[in-house]
Amino acid sequence: MTYLILGIIGIVLASAAALVVLNYGGDYFLDAYSDADVMDIENGLTNVLAAYRLHQIKLGAPPANINAMLSGTGSGTLETLPSFHSGALLNSGFDTITVDGSPRRVISAVRVPQPVCVAMNLKLNRNAIPSSATGDLGCFYNGSMNIAYKTV
Repeated sequence: MTYLILGIIGIVLASAAALVVLNYGGDYFLDAYSDADVMDIENGLTNVLAAYRLHQIKLGAPPANINAMLSGTGSGTLETLPSFHSGALLNSGFDTITVDGSPRRVISAVRVPQPVCVAMNLKLNRNAIPSSATGDLGCFYNGSMNIAYKTV
């Protein structure tokens, strides 16, 4: 009878340990997934910024929009538009938004999922999702959607 009780206790402890590992592993997976989406958006915005600056050097003026940089329709400084696995979309124009109280031209991605926006701001040592842009790179909520941006 003692062995039966000890066997049941062992099974219960092993099951509890397995649940703890699954819970921690699941949280780790979701955090890593959000971090990968953050890097995907950040790399896409950086690539567009590099093409923007190259276009400006090549033609002596900043591009009017993304199409002005594409290979088939513009200067050819941007081969393809970046696509984001998170479902965010690259904004086709260059918006001017207020960053730290000053108007700045930005390259932006719209409809950024909330977990990705939070992860981007945490990576930049900011808490949560602000209602206005702060710094050269970040993510904020404009009242209708989350927007990730990089200043030009």
